[in-house]
Amino acid sequence: MSFLVSRKARSIHDMNSHLPEYLQHHNARFTIPPEESPAAWLPWNLPVYIDDVLCIKEQRIVNRDFTIRIHNAAVQLDSDSLTVGEKVTAHRRFDGSMGIFHNWILVGGSPAKPDPREGRI
Repeated sequence: MSFLVSRKARSIHDMNSHLPEYLQHHNARFTIPPEESPAAWLPWNLPVYIDDVLCIKEQRIVNRDFTIRIHNAAVQLDSDSLTVGEKVTAHRRFDGSMGIFHNWILVGGSPAKPDPREGRI
């Protein structure tokens, strides 16, 4: 506030005209340099598509005929990698597709569609 008083800003228009100068003054006063210089973000190198992380996940138990029931539908699963009674996770993705996973291995449904921005297949 004292900055604007020293600039004799009396109206909103006057205050807004001094705002860029105030922000430079404020940033110079309160900016603290980082102790470490590496970037704070990390690239996504996991072998999992982001659509299978950011989705609705529901657990189901494998039936005797290697199916699960989800939302009034039966989904057939790969019987080679499962046993009856095991828990699987159904991933309902936001594009409407569904993948059924056991220990992050796709055992039914459809794989996530690759993100065209990342060039992955």
